[in-house]
Amino acid sequence: MKTNRNFWRIVTLALALVMLFSVVACSNEEEPAATTEAGADGSTQAPTTQKPTTEKPTTSTTAPTTEPTQGTTATTEPTTEPTTELEAYSVVMPSEFDADGDGVNDSYTFSNKLPALFAGTGVVTLGCDDHLETDKGVGRTEGVKGSGVYHVYIDLSKEDVPHEEKTLTWEFEVAEAGTYEICFNMRMKDGKQRGNVMTIDGGAAMAMDFQFMNGAEVSVRDADLNSYMTGISVDLTAGKHTIQIKYNSLCEKTFHFRNIYIAKTNKVTVEMPSNFDNDNDGTNDSYTFSNYLPIRFGAADVIKLGCDDHLETDKGVGRTEGVKGSGVYHVYIDLSKEDVAHEEKTLTWKFNVPADGKYEFCFNMRMKDGKQRGNVMTIDGGKSINMDFQFNNGAEENVRDADLNSYMTGIFADLTAGEHTVVMTYQPLCEKTFHFRNIYLVKVAELTPAV
Repeated sequence: MKTNRNFWRIVTLALALVMLFSVVACSNEEEPAATTEAGADGSTQAPTTQKPTTEKPTTSTTAPTTEPTQGTTATTEPTTEPTTELEAYSVVMPSEFDADGDGVNDSYTFSNKLPALFAGTGVVTLGCDDHLETDKGVGRTEGVKGSGVYHVYIDLSKEDVPHEEKTLTWEFEVAEAGTYEICFNMRMKDGKQRGNVMTIDGGAAMAMDFQFMNGAEVSVRDADLNSYMTGISVDLTAGKHTIQIKYNSLCEKTFHFRNIYIAKTNKVTVEMPSNFDNDNDGTNDSYTFSNYLPIRFGAADVIKLGCDDHLETDKGVGRTEGVKGSGVYHVYIDLSKEDVAHEEKTLTWKFNVPADGKYEFCFNMRMKDGKQRGNVMTIDGGKSINMDFQFNNGAEENVRDADLNSYMTGIFADLTAGEHTVVMTYQPLCEKTFHFRNIYLVKVAELTPAV
């Protein structure tokens, strides 16, 4: 019996040792106890566990163990919707009409963005629904369904009112006298020819039109089909005024008006008589000077001759900056150079024109002072054209910009397709000479009588 008792004691002790070793082994296999840490707001964070370093990394759908700082979002998505900025695009569009009677068809600029001049303070804005209730034959609709953007127009489909009686009229007021530029915000629907006739305060009628070809109108409109037409300036007195739009009998379609913007501008245009009568009509020639490049010379197909494009074989040429540090240079017949006789001094440009027709010149010059300045121009060795101008009492400051640029127009030439030459020589009846920066040439559209 004693032997049996000893036997069971040994078995019991062995079982106890086995159980003890099992507990120790299990204790060593457990992960470390999780600790709780206080968050930034005083709350406790969820327990964290340390994964074995031998495990392969896995993609987890749970939140990261390190919470984002206050004010941020724990996500890889952008916090704001990305925006696509509309790239600005403009096109110069010639009209079929010469409303101002200067012998050159008008031109307008169309843009897919509102020009900065009309986004400033002091701009008069006339909405499509601001026209007078007494107007007749007016259509009104959305350009894009559901957009809430409406436009009005002379509706030629309305048969209850004769076309001649259909009007769109806005009244407005400006605070001070000056030159004002007009911008028409329109729904640009298609490439069909569209036209209207505009009068200011019942004055001279201005026939307007445009037509895009081959889908080109798409480039000058935004997502809501807005397009912005500029190129008309008017002189206004301080006080109340009226704009009236009527149909243009030479155009099948009419403008679609959303807004009309009227902004005071610093653009100045001056007519300057010459001392010469080149066409022998008994009246001295005259030229137009402005402190801005006329819109028609901003066309994509303009021919531009830079000051440094003249021939290297020219003699007696001066070259300098108009404003030191501006980097804007000009060239001129330098009458102070004594190593070359005045009669031998030349400035010569060669250029090509793509088609036969009448071309207008624009001379971009440095307008230094009010002294009389002149040159003699010949085209392809033909008849001499005597040019001169003189401003008095500081008036030249009105027709130049900050870099002393001034733009002179009023000279035309009939040119055939191909290469041509323009030569400038000195004018013996003038003490000073022109300061040339650029010469622009643009083909003149065939004239259509104004309505």
